[in-house]
Amino acid sequence: MSTAELLRQLRAKGWSDAEIGAALGMSVPTIFRWRAGQMFPRSEGPVNDALRRLLRRQGPPRKGLAGNSPARPLSPALVQSAEPSLV
Repeated sequence: MSTAELLRQLRAKGWSDAEIGAALGMSVPTIFRWRAGQMFPRSEGPVNDALRRLLRRQGPPRKGLAGNSPARPLSPALVQSAEPSLV
């Protein structure tokens, strides 16, 4: 199975190009070009093995773990300063 086919299968399972790129250590434009067939990995075998491992997972990482939400909660000082003053 080609790299592009494996990437399309991951997208069908809910993975974004950003999540795939983060898992492989590649940029989003590179993942897009591989999926579109505009470019191919230098070493397709190891890349395809990594993509197959991702396909065996239940699905993409949860959003909080993929960097799409703050890594830690807001500090109390920031939360308090955002509240309207009652005085």
